[in-house]
Amino acid sequence: MVSGSESVKQGLTFNLRPRFFPGNPRLADGVVIAALAEGLKAEPFMRRAFAALWEGESDLADPETIARIADAAGLPGAKLVARSGTDEIGAVYDQNRNEAIAAGVFGAPSWVLDGEVFWGQDRIELLADALKSGRKAYGSDV
Repeated sequence: MVSGSESVKQGLTFNLRPRFFPGNPRLADGVVIAALAEGLKAEPFMRRAFAALWEGESDLADPETIARIADAAGLPGAKLVARSGTDEIGAVYDQNRNEAIAAGVFGAPSWVLDGEVFWGQDRIELLADALKSGRKAYGSDV
């Protein structure tokens, strides 16, 4: 049974007010960037981190927690956590952040297609429809 502080969405039981939210996403985001830089698949980590925050109420700013989540996703957790703090990964993080702000992104997850922002996991089907249709972005003069 789901209590008043939980909600079931996308196959997960969300704690609507998890203990460590809002939090600093920099470490987890850096691990994703580091994994991609090494040619590794980051999606299993991202799914586990998402569940760890919203279901498990884990602290995604804690290096040990992030390393454990990465290890469980089949990634080299300690190595990626260490690389997350490098200047190289920090530069990519800053560039991504600046591009997101310039595009009008205001939350995560978000996707931008030809200037149109699709915000939220529940909008991914709308993004897929837009990609299939080839339509112009809403609000664009293109």
